[in-house]
Amino acid sequence: MDFFNAVKLAQKKFLASFGTVHIVSHLDCDGICSAAIVMQTLKTLGRNYTLELLPQLSYEKIKELEKIPEETILFTDLGSAHLGAIEETINKQIFILDHHKPNKSVSKKNITHVNPHNYGIDGGLEISGSGVAYYFSKELVTESLADFAVIGAIGDSQEKGNFKGLNNEILNESVQKGLVNVKKDLRFFGLYSKPLHKLLTLSYDTYIPGITGNEHAAINFIKALGIVLKKENKWVTYPELNPEEKEKFKEAIIKKRATLNSPDDIFCMAYTSSKGTGSFFDLRETSTILNACGRLGKGKLGCEALLGDIDKKKQAEEILNTYRGKITDALAWYNKNKNTFVRQKNFLIINAQSNIRSTMVGTLASILTRSKFVPEGTVVIILGREGNGLVKVSARVFGNKNIDLRKILFNTMKIINGESGGHRNAAGAVFKEKYEEKFIDEIKQILSKECS
Repeated sequence: MDFFNAVKLAQKKFLASFGTVHIVSHLDCDGICSAAIVMQTLKTLGRNYTLELLPQLSYEKIKELEKIPEETILFTDLGSAHLGAIEETINKQIFILDHHKPNKSVSKKNITHVNPHNYGIDGGLEISGSGVAYYFSKELVTESLADFAVIGAIGDSQEKGNFKGLNNEILNESVQKGLVNVKKDLRFFGLYSKPLHKLLTLSYDTYIPGITGNEHAAINFIKALGIVLKKENKWVTYPELNPEEKEKFKEAIIKKRATLNSPDDIFCMAYTSSKGTGSFFDLRETSTILNACGRLGKGKLGCEALLGDIDKKKQAEEILNTYRGKITDALAWYNKNKNTFVRQKNFLIINAQSNIRSTMVGTLASILTRSKFVPEGTVVIILGREGNGLVKVSARVFGNKNIDLRKILFNTMKIINGESGGHRNAAGAVFKEKYEEKFIDEIKQILSKECS
């Protein structure tokens, strides 16, 4: 059986299932997109559903799920790393649509498991959780939700210069159906909606020395180019520049980045929506908005915004402003305390304790590894306390093909009886707070060997 036959079998079994469906998904962008795809599919099919978004799946949560009244549980973007616990605990109709590496094979008939890894497809690079959900939805309903899967893949950092495998097939389909437009453009968050000076101030993915994070410097930089900042009392955006101004803007940014290894590395493929407006026009910006909703406990609102609710879209954009403030605070805390962290060759361990919201440690780790805060290839491990006696760990690396973070955290969790999951380049774990120092000692020893 191949992946597509597995999807068809899951579709057939799902149509034969009964009762209200309880959707359980991850709270990040990919999880929200996965949930939204399933929500829209169930609406079209006339099936009732409830929704639950989680920072991670745990054994305790699995025990709770056995007691809920819904007859069917549908996991999206999680579940594969907990197959053993699900089999042992839940006797309901179970459907798992996931792209994380499974911890075992399924043996019980009440569980239908669709995962690309079972068919030789890399779920960390070739298809996201929302991509799996999309293929599940594709033949159940006539409307295409391919653009949701593209957003999910972007949010899951699977677009690295271009899409690969099934992600690319989904993108091509979304373009053919007129849902998504693609062109090469500047790699800035909010390129099509934010004022010019905000683009530069928030340019953490396209670092500009002396300007990134400094709004006053960004404004002076633009003024020096002779570009008007305001017209008719409104801030000017990048799309409003004429061709000559755009070229001047690009050349000046490259010149300002002259001290970096790749100063002209400021471009990427831009993905825009044919139906979205404002912050929901640029799919990268949309992915950030959805991630912000999830990280700040508003994942359901993110799903509803993605599905087209105008009021929820406005609320989601407001949440993004709060989220950006949290990121700024986290980076300020990092810069103030960076000399106190465990820093060795090729890895950095940060124990944020309660100084950073636990749902934000992954965001901070991603920013550090993809900006110029740490050298490319550096493994970044950040710990944050959840406030319930547990510690959340996020591990990230960019540009290091020799490191498997999922495996490293899995082996570490075996020592301290914690839980882990994720991919080679982005993984996470949860363990009891009393093991905090032991975890740091163990991970330091492992990384000293792995990163040598």
